[in-house]
Amino acid sequence: MKKIIFYKSLTALCFSFLFMNFFSCATLKDDVQVSTEDSLEEDAMTLLEKRVCELDAQTFMGMPSDSSGENLTRLLEDAKAASSSVQKAQYAKLQALQGRIYLMEGKRKKAKECYTDSVNTYKGEVQGVILANRLSLVHSLDEEAAKLSTSRDKALLTLEKALQAYGENQYAASLSLFDTAFISLPAFYKNAYKDIRAKAWEYRKITGSEKAGTDLLKKSTVTVGELLVIACQENEKLQSLLGGSAASQNTLYRKACALGFLSSVTEESALPLENDFCSKVLAARFFWNVHAYLTGMENTAPYTEKLSKRKASPFQDLPFGNADFDAVMGCVENEYLNLKDGIHFEPESSVSALLLSEAAKKLR
Repeated sequence: MKKIIFYKSLTALCFSFLFMNFFSCATLKDDVQVSTEDSLEEDAMTLLEKRVCELDAQTFMGMPSDSSGENLTRLLEDAKAASSSVQKAQYAKLQALQGRIYLMEGKRKKAKECYTDSVNTYKGEVQGVILANRLSLVHSLDEEAAKLSTSRDKALLTLEKALQAYGENQYAASLSLFDTAFISLPAFYKNAYKDIRAKAWEYRKITGSEKAGTDLLKKSTVTVGELLVIACQENEKLQSLLGGSAASQNTLYRKACALGFLSSVTEESALPLENDFCSKVLAARFFWNVHAYLTGMENTAPYTEKLSKRKASPFQDLPFGNADFDAVMGCVENEYLNLKDGIHFEPESSVSALLLSEAAKKLR
């Protein structure tokens, strides 16, 4: 009887606390019907696990923290204190989950205390293995996975490997591990970590191991100087023209200016500064000037001459008279940069470092 009372208390706590604090805008359409101890246990534990993994994903993505961690910690404490008849495996899981929350909050000492208590109570709980890995106490996740018996537990360690690979900038490997893990895990795991998986897909072509270069390629906007650094990292011809991959950003900028790579072909205008925002049209100017230099088309405006008899520009947001019309047309034709919808170039929009990297690789 005491055990049944605990499960009812735990379930009531979970449903009332979680839905009131984390889903205040939602309403329950149906009454929750609980008929057995097993379903009470599963419902309560699933809700706790769901909220911990959601908080974990938010923390991993560097999102601002709120009171979720503190609220979950109180709920976990209430669950453990609700009855002295909690099964050892359940208590170990609750302690491991609480330890993960402490670690998210930067409370490493408390997290380690939770881990010690968890494994001393019950060995083999997968949440304890995950906490141990976060505490750098695991030698090999593959070895730990071999000790587990259920596909769900193994999938949880595969998910942990995916997060670990992502953190080490191994995005292609991370992507594959995420997809493998999600097959055997409840849908709430995929929902919680989908944004990280999406970033892994976005960054999947990043292969560099140096952190500085990797961080640069992950930027959604760059400066003119950073454009030059990215382009030289990806193109050997540019390295020889601008001073090599080891040249400083300022050196690259000065040489690019001297070679006319940042100048408009059809009219004189002030050069962009090294630390200016690199718009899409500035990127087009740079790539087209390099292309023209490499192919012997310097100081020419082939598209303006060829299309001069047309009444309207093929771009709705870039007229024939624009100083960078030829640069834009050349970049689109050579597939260095693309149109969003076939008619708009969006000249003042930003270009991600990854797209600039891909364009630099195509320069010939």
